Amino acid sequence: MKKIGLLIILALISTGCSVRLTDFTAISTKNLNLPAKKGERVEAEDCAKLLFGLIPINGTFQPNLKQAIDNAIEKGNGDVLIDGVVYSNFIFIPLIYTQVCYSVKGTIGSTFEEKK
Repeated sequence: MKKIGLLIILALISTGCSVRLTDFTAISTKNLNLPAKKGERVEAEDCAKLLFGLIPINGTFQPNLKQAIDNAIEKGNGDVLIDGVVYSNFIFIPLIYTQVCYSVKGTIGSTFEEKK
């Protein structure tokens, strides 16, 4: 009887969640020879900052990886990020402040053909 009660309690307190991290047009972990004009190395991020773990300071409860990538591409005035690296950063001061960021670094590329 105790085992069944314990299983019921575990089932009731067990939770899970699924979070969409990003969407992409193309992705690869292999070296590619892309027909893109390479530009400068850029870095950008998207962060979620919470006060007391509940009150969003910048309007979001969690960072958005797509937004971090888009910020990097827009910063470099290109349309693709080459040799990119994604970092997750976390700052936690118990009961006071939480900050979670996705940071993206990469070489900006442009696949647009220049008009003659």
